[in-house]
Amino acid sequence: MKEMVQQPAAEESIVFRSEAMQEIRTTIERIANFDSAILLTGERGSGKSRLARYIHQTSHRSKGPYVVFHCLSVPADQAGRMMFGDDPDDPGAVAAAEGGILYIDEIGALPMDAQNGVMELLSMHTYRGWGTSTLHTASVQIISSTSLPLEKQIPLGKFREDLYYSLRVIEFDIPPLRRRHEDFDEIVNQFLQRYNKRYGMQKHFSARAKALLRQYDWPGNISELENVVERAVIISREEEIGRADLPETITAARSDTLSELPADFDEAVDAYKRQIMEAAYARWGSSYQIAKGLHITQTRASRMMREYGIGRSHKKKK
Repeated sequence: MKEMVQQPAAEESIVFRSEAMQEIRTTIERIANFDSAILLTGERGSGKSRLARYIHQTSHRSKGPYVVFHCLSVPADQAGRMMFGDDPDDPGAVAAAEGGILYIDEIGALPMDAQNGVMELLSMHTYRGWGTSTLHTASVQIISSTSLPLEKQIPLGKFREDLYYSLRVIEFDIPPLRRRHEDFDEIVNQFLQRYNKRYGMQKHFSARAKALLRQYDWPGNISELENVVERAVIISREEEIGRADLPETITAARSDTLSELPADFDEAVDAYKRQIMEAAYARWGSSYQIAKGLHITQTRASRMMREYGIGRSHKKKK
């Protein structure tokens, strides 16, 4: 069934340079030998599925199966049957995940009757075949994810309150891509290497194209970035991927203010200065033109470009 996928053993590579992601990795390492339920929250496309696979790879259940149940892809009247099975020939997702991990993607879309079964699984480590009285024991760790605020679904009668608290023994809130400045370049390079290898190419982004990628707000998060990188690798005619190879939504984007201020004032100022320099480089392309356009000295423009890894100095660092 396409809704229930047993993932291959390929390693999931996650970038953990930013402080928020470093804290997540540290916690994952500490809980690797435990079977506590884990809830992943965050915007659509922020990398929850990737992080779930990474948790499986680092856990003591890594040699066991990893089964994904996509709630948004399952008809509501079929969710319980596909989760818990209704006969020996169709055992369901829970049985398939025995000894490993069951990842329930977008659990907020799971209908209430199936939520009841998940609650029993978490509290009693047992489940019943769908529509039967046969009781089964299970050794399955549950990782779930949501882009909806589940706590707001509870008063609407769409989500069980006790299930919400049972799911979030450990909770990770995945920051959106626009808040992961320290991770951005490495994430881009990972996708670039992936699609260069897949298509037998050796392409790279120009400094100006990278500056445009950095200043874009990425409403679709990591999933959108991956699609943009793959598209650029495919359509660019030269080995160097330039501005013309990027979607118009990115090349036309201009942001006059930070989308989200950091908590620290100095960090906010530094982030804004970086944003100005990246936008200036994307527009003018050299320290001389930047100095002219921003009414500063070329020495100051060059120093700030080196400080933020922009342009030729960024290439030298690599």
